[in-house]
Amino acid sequence: MGADAAGTTLAVATCQFAVGADVRANRDSVVRQLREASRRGAHVAHFPEGALSGYAGADLASFDGFDWEGLRAATLDVMAAARAFRIWVVVGSAHPLSASRKPHNSAYVVDDGGVLVDRYDKRFCAGPVTEDDGDLAHYTPGDHPTVVEIRGVRCGVLICHDYRYPELYREYKRLGVELVFHSYHAANQPPERIAAIEDAIGRRHLPLNRGGTYPAITMPAARSSGS
Repeated sequence: MGADAAGTTLAVATCQFAVGADVRANRDSVVRQLREASRRGAHVAHFPEGALSGYAGADLASFDGFDWEGLRAATLDVMAAARAFRIWVVVGSAHPLSASRKPHNSAYVVDDGGVLVDRYDKRFCAGPVTEDDGDLAHYTPGDHPTVVEIRGVRCGVLICHDYRYPELYREYKRLGVELVFHSYHAANQPPERIAAIEDAIGRRHLPLNRGGTYPAITMPAARSSGS
């Protein structure tokens, strides 16, 4: 639940499900949770990174042979559901570019009339400069912020690894953003991998970062000593 300086209330539903490579199954989960979020009085439903398309490198090996028309149809279905349930949607997906370029890792923002009002493209895609591993093996980075106004509240959007770059949050602050929708995908990390990551980072740091998920462990929240 958030509010702007004038006291306008914005109720946000944080939604998650077992995202996979089956776009139609992902769509069904998104629509089902939109219905439930609307029923519970949410104004916005926020979904994970890659929620509609699946996350390349984890849910699907690559975008080779990917059903882009099926993803387009699923996106239109989500837009129709937003209109039917009168709810805004922030949903992770992949956005195709030209045939010679990798797609963007994106978050679509759909208003409560079912209109796609904007799109954020993940700016800091992880991976080596060779682009043969990590996000860079599958995605083209974005290059600009995305700001939308929902019920009088200025909102920004970020995705996963963007969290490591505080300048992105400072940029949104300068743009008057009051609420940031920050989407993640845990990349199907098993408990053994999570434990290994904790060990690599050092358990002495756990009192400073009590997160138990892959994003929380690898990208702990920072707090200024002056705030």
